[in-house]
Amino acid sequence: MVLSGDDSTYFAKTGDVFKPFNAKDFLTQEDVISTNLRGKYVFIDFWGTWCKGCVEQLPALRNVYKKVNTERIEFVGIASLDDPKRLRRFLGKMPLEWPQILSDSLNDMVVANNITSFPSNFLIGPDGKILHRDISSSELEKVLASIGCMKQL
Repeated sequence: MVLSGDDSTYFAKTGDVFKPFNAKDFLTQEDVISTNLRGKYVFIDFWGTWCKGCVEQLPALRNVYKKVNTERIEFVGIASLDDPKRLRRFLGKMPLEWPQILSDSLNDMVVANNITSFPSNFLIGPDGKILHRDISSSELEKVLASIGCMKQL
């Protein structure tokens, strides 16, 4: 992890510890705190309603999510560069089953994590270290199966 006094130089890469966060779920207002997720795998997806590629990948991510064992892995969405009204309308039409955090001026997770392209995602290990960055949903499903995060049939 590269950190200096100016967080804009931070760029998370495989092997780094993902930057801790404390935010609220956009719809429920429940706390989503990274340290509470330790001990589980975590998939974090930076996306936006305005991003065609982001929206196009959501059905595949929902399909993967339906197959995971949520006792072993958590999904967290970071809605980025979005308007609260637009995000609320979008989630009304396409509900996502995992917590969604609106990256805004209170918790600017896009800036804090130096996210410069969308969608961007991270698969984080139980120890908080980044295992994969920008993994496709099909590859994500394979990796999750290999580490025992899928439901047993």
